[in-house]
Amino acid sequence: MSSPSRPPGSAPDPWAGGSTAYRATLVAGMLLLAAGVVAAILTASGAADAVAPATVLLGLGILLHLISIGVRMRDVRVALAAERTPSSTQNAKDTDT
Repeated sequence: MSSPSRPPGSAPDPWAGGSTAYRATLVAGMLLLAAGVVAAILTASGAADAVAPATVLLGLGILLHLISIGVRMRDVRVALAAERTPSSTQNAKDTDT
């Protein structure tokens, strides 16, 4: 999972370097949060009685965002481990010769 080139000094783009699982949980979380906000607005305006569904949707959206952070952390750990493995093998070969 190589990240595309970026301008010097800019932050890495998690979306471009993220896995499919990361992207899916992030988008699902955003959709649930948006649905929760719409339900909360409808409840506040009196158009619907959706306090419980709005709360559940907002809670699930936040939960999925937290899960996406965990997925991203796992992806970064795996990528860092993959970067370390070849260099340590190369160092071992260099010391043998």
